[in-house]
Amino acid sequence: MKKRYLHVGCGDNILPKPFENLDVRDFEGVNHVSKAEDLSLFEDDTFDLVYASHILEHYPRNQVEDVLSEWIRVCKPDGMVRISVPNFENCIKIYQETNKIEDIIGPVSGGQTYDFEFHYCIFDKRSLSEL
Repeated sequence: MKKRYLHVGCGDNILPKPFENLDVRDFEGVNHVSKAEDLSLFEDDTFDLVYASHILEHYPRNQVEDVLSEWIRVCKPDGMVRISVPNFENCIKIYQETNKIEDIIGPVSGGQTYDFEFHYCIFDKRSLSEL
């Protein structure tokens, strides 16, 4: 049986097949235009891998668990959800080394160049692992 991989919140970073790229914006190469917190276009247990890189921090902290639950819902029971977020511990280290807020403002606050590019949450390894 063919494996299915979902790249949630891909933006213009289109991953090659077998990934299906999902974003709220309709870029060339986006297979599914949808908000990442509502994957109702997919049935439960659809994907072998759900990959979300630098998107979870774009949700308010009181929505993070619901977003994660939705990603888990579409992942097969023996599948994997892989998440990458800015690591606040690393941001602190960088700031302590450089004393320049400009060096960490993007990872902490987001790029803020369009409506969906604002950060609402920060994570470290412990906080993300607990979620």
